[in-house]
Amino acid sequence: MSELLLYKIVLIAAALVSFAAAYLLLKFKAPDLPVCEKLLRNRNLGVPLALAGLLWCVPYSRPLVWDWMVPWLLPLVVVLTVLIYFYLEYLPSRAVAGIMILYTAYVAQESYAFHTPGAGWLMILSWLMAVVGMFIAAKPYLIRDYFRKIVVDERYRLIGGAFFTVYGLWSLTVGVIHIVKGQIV
Repeated sequence: MSELLLYKIVLIAAALVSFAAAYLLLKFKAPDLPVCEKLLRNRNLGVPLALAGLLWCVPYSRPLVWDWMVPWLLPLVVVLTVLIYFYLEYLPSRAVAGIMILYTAYVAQESYAFHTPGAGWLMILSWLMAVVGMFIAAKPYLIRDYFRKIVVDERYRLIGGAFFTVYGLWSLTVGVIHIVKGQIV
């Protein structure tokens, strides 16, 4: 699979995930809060997400580590996944935050490599997502607090839903433009 094809797939998938997030945020009601709070603390849900995020880190870390350490990267992923299962709270929140940060780095790299039309706006929205991811990674209970806030105040729900809708539309538009261009790399 070429890098450009993977980039197109990631843009379309990000749009679909953004639309799903916007829909879920806009439909979120007070009875959903206890279920959501349990999901945010569910370690079994967080392990596959954390494993995916750690595996995504491996290609980025290969140029940074010594040659003798490269064969140890995948075993370290397994060991770290087991350790975070036992030692981190709010694992799904932290894992999603890490994936948000890694996704932004990926989009930044590929949007300039493939001369994405409208990359400036895509990057502004992506970096906003990365900054939110950094806050969530540092303070994972912020997602729980956000869900509690959107039950009380409608404005926060609309802001979150609007952001994910705009991001989804922009990502979908850029992905379709890349598909229509038919660029082969």
